Amino acid sequence: MLGRSQLRRALEAGAEYDGHQPEDLWIHWDDEDLYCCVCCGGPFEHLDHNVPLIRGGSHTLDNLVPLCESCNTSKQGRCPYRFYAERFPALKPYLEPYFDLHERLSGEELAARQGDTT
Repeated sequence: MLGRSQLRRALEAGAEYDGHQPEDLWIHWDDEDLYCCVCCGGPFEHLDHNVPLIRGGSHTLDNLVPLCESCNTSKQGRCPYRFYAERFPALKPYLEPYFDLHERLSGEELAARQGDTT
C-alpha cells in the first residue's frame, strides 16, 4: 500500500502527521495537478518527503510529492531547494535564498536522528 513504510518512518522519527489516508494523497495530488515526477516530469514511482524527515519535515499532504526512482535516489535527504538548484543550475540564483529555510535541525539534532554519536 502506498505510503505505509513512509508513515512508519515518520512516526518513528516523531514527525508531524496529519492523519491522511492513501486515497487523500491521490485526491490532493489531483487537486494540485501532480501526475508525474515533480523534478523531471517523468512517470513517478516513489512517494517522497519534499522536506526530508531527517531535516525535520512532516508526513503531511503538503510535504509529500511524487518522484521517479532516479530523482528520488539522487535527492536523498537533502534540502529540496539545494537539490533543485543542482538539478537545474539556471534556477540556482533564485533558490539560494531558500537554501537554509528547511535546515531546521542543528548539527547535533541531525546527528541524533541519524544515530551518529560523533
